[in-house]
Amino acid sequence: MPHTRIRKRGMAVTQSLKMRRLLKTMAVYVGTIFLFSLGYVWTRVQVVESGYRLRKLEEQQDRLKEANRSLLVESATLKSPQRMEQIAKQMGLQRPVENQVVFLKKENPKE
Repeated sequence: MPHTRIRKRGMAVTQSLKMRRLLKTMAVYVGTIFLFSLGYVWTRVQVVESGYRLRKLEEQQDRLKEANRSLLVESATLKSPQRMEQIAKQMGLQRPVENQVVFLKKENPKE
């Protein structure tokens, strides 16, 4: 009988070592899968955050374009000849008489 016990212990030790190797191998695989999964989730989160930032910047761009259009219209209104004439009348200015206008000739430097 003692021979059998040793043998069983030897088998138990062998099975225990095989089980430990199997568990270590499985732990490595599970750890690797976990790290890849974590990396995938992190990249997806980054993509979503980038999408939110992009949308926010697009909205800001739209607001700035609208403000630019508004300022262009206001600028054109302020520069209009009718408005200038109205302001000139309010300031007491009048259109020049024909003899008050002097036309200058463009000089040609080549001549």
